[in-house]
Amino acid sequence: MTRDPDRTDHAEIVRHGPDLDVPGFELGVFSAWYCHLDDVVTDLRECGLSFPVVHAEKAIGAGLGSETDDEAEDALARLEINCRMATALGARTLVAHLWERPTGDTSIERNLAHLPACLDTPAAYNVILAVETLPGDVGTPLANIRMALERDPLSCRSRLRVPRPARPTRGECRRRLALG
Repeated sequence: MTRDPDRTDHAEIVRHGPDLDVPGFELGVFSAWYCHLDDVVTDLRECGLSFPVVHAEKAIGAGLGSETDDEAEDALARLEINCRMATALGARTLVAHLWERPTGDTSIERNLAHLPACLDTPAAYNVILAVETLPGDVGTPLANIRMALERDPLSCRSRLRVPRPARPTRGECRRRLALG
C-alpha cells in the first residue's frame, strides 16, 4: 500500500488495511511522516489494525555509515523517533537496516561503531531490534552479521532477519557452520 518515495500517504493504510482481514501488519516508516508524526500515529491507532512490527526508516543505516558525525547523530535521532512510534503503536519489534545504500557495507566499521546505541535505544522503549541484512558490496550478509555479533557482547538483545534476496547460498551456510 505504501512505498518510498512516491506512495508514502499513511491514509492508504487506514483506508484499505482493515479490508485485508489480517491479524497484523508490518508498518514501514517514511521520513515524510516526521512533520506530522502525531497525526500518523493517531490515525493508525484508530483504524483498528494491529502493528506488531514496525520497519524503521531505511535511510537510518546510510546515516550510521556517514563520514560526518552530524549525519550519524541524525540517524540515531531518527532511530529514536521510530522507536517512539513503534511503542505508541504497540509494536514489540523494530526492524532496522544498520547499513543501507548508497554506502552499503563499504563503511561497515562506522556503522557498527553505533551498534551499542542501536541496541540501547529500542531497549529503552521496550522494543526488540531486528537487524535486517542487505546484500553487501564488500562482505556477505552472514559475514556482516557475524561481525556485528562479535562487536557487541550484548548483541543477543537483537534478532537477525535475512530477506530472501540477501539469504546466503547453501555453500556459504555450510562454510559458516563449519567455521563454528
